[in-house]
Amino acid sequence: MQYSWPLIGHQNVRNYFTKAFSAGRIHHAYLFQGPSQVGKDTFARMLVNTLLCKDEQVRPCGKCQGCQAFARGAHPDVLTLVRGEDASIGVEKAREFIASISLKPLLGAWRIGMIEGAAQLTKEAASALLKTLEEPPLRVVLFLVSAVELLPTITSRCQRIRFGFVPAQDIAEYLAANSAAFTGTGYREVAQLAAGRPGRAIELTQPAAYETRMRELTEVDGLLDQSEAARIVFAVARFGGKGDLAEKREACLEFIEVLQYALRKRLRLDKGFVSLLKNTFKAEAYLQANVDPKLVMECLLFS
Repeated sequence: MQYSWPLIGHQNVRNYFTKAFSAGRIHHAYLFQGPSQVGKDTFARMLVNTLLCKDEQVRPCGKCQGCQAFARGAHPDVLTLVRGEDASIGVEKAREFIASISLKPLLGAWRIGMIEGAAQLTKEAASALLKTLEEPPLRVVLFLVSAVELLPTITSRCQRIRFGFVPAQDIAEYLAANSAAFTGTGYREVAQLAAGRPGRAIELTQPAAYETRMRELTEVDGLLDQSEAARIVFAVARFGGKGDLAEKREACLEFIEVLQYALRKRLRLDKGFVSLLKNTFKAEAYLQANVDPKLVMECLLFS
């Protein structure tokens, strides 16, 4: 059996699942952890598609009934648990998900559940999920995806797979083979700007996104040269006030990506920014754990 997983980077992860799936070793629950936009969700969906595929030679084949239903987002054996418009994933949503995932498969051999943004589970929702993780129903596989650490009671009941940043060379090679937006050194520049995140690199191949990111980088460069007081004023103006918390959280995460890139460039000449760079990763974790965005950014920029 051959597996078709066109994932950028993470060769070690692909090798692990190739051996495991070839040997029929399929765990009841996987936890994919790592930074945002490095390929966790993408690979989880590839594996879901693989488990649903009925081809005997290459999986996923993209042609069988299971693959086509999955591509349409209409496979009856695939269930997702997401926050949606809510601030978190509550216990009622979790209970509905558990009840549905426990039913027998309708079309394929497996009943598969995906929990993207698993850190957004409330404690009550996580507790409700524990019994399913401890005593999983037959023919059920769960994929949990998170950018931060989860409760030990959840983590210990899953097969944890860690995803790291992808080398710029791997990203550049993929872009050169699959994108016509840039030529020559352009791919390498985009790969560097993406800071190890293939998902971001693909977005940046769009001219409008690239131009926006360059403007943001110029803004952040200027901010780093300002006083701590000026940074706090910036944080309050940009991330304070009323508005949707989920949108603010995403805006903060994107800002931090740009800040990390700017800091890495400066570190080549000035090691004084090491502490601030480390704090950006802590800030990401706080944001993923639903801490108030304005408070996170004030603390980060004050540091």
